[in-house]
Amino acid sequence: MDIGTVKVSGNLAVVETVLYGSVVAPIQAEGKIVVQQYLVREDGKWRVATGDQATVKRFIASSPGFKKGFKLTQPRFYIKQDGKWIVFRLPGNRTRST
Repeated sequence: MDIGTVKVSGNLAVVETVLYGSVVAPIQAEGKIVVQQYLVREDGKWRVATGDQATVKRFIASSPGFKKGFKLTQPRFYIKQDGKWIVFRLPGNRTRST
């Protein structure tokens, strides 16, 4: 896991992360996910809210200044092919390459 940019605003935070692993189906390859982790501070402790988009949207809506100067992005999936990271798309997936 690589941890990149962190933005904190009050009780909300977004952390840019890269998660590494192995893809086993439909092909076998090294893989990575570039994703933003959303966190909320409750009772002095940070809790991850990434998996629940409804919760993330509610937190963002409750703090309109939070998005200012920070672009919220969708997860991007990659596999390593010939030593280079390429965007991984399942058939029918409309994800754009970056």
